Amino acid sequence: MLPFFDLVLVHNRGVTFGLLVWLVQVQSRLQAAALGLVIGGALGNLVDRLRHGAVTDFLDFHF
Repeated sequence: MLPFFDLVLVHNRGVTFGLLVWLVQVQSRLQAAALGLVIGGALGNLVDRLRHGAVTDFLDFHF
């Protein structure tokens, strides 16, 4: 689509759960809210992994 962006169908089977540790260390409400949104996405990914065995990704940014 662009020199730095493609739409590609990928079934991501990797996993990372280090985000919850960050939530304890935030310094402001804005950081906590932003991290809460990221953790919400991670929980959505967890549901996809349990239901489908992988997370379907489409966005590929590169340079």
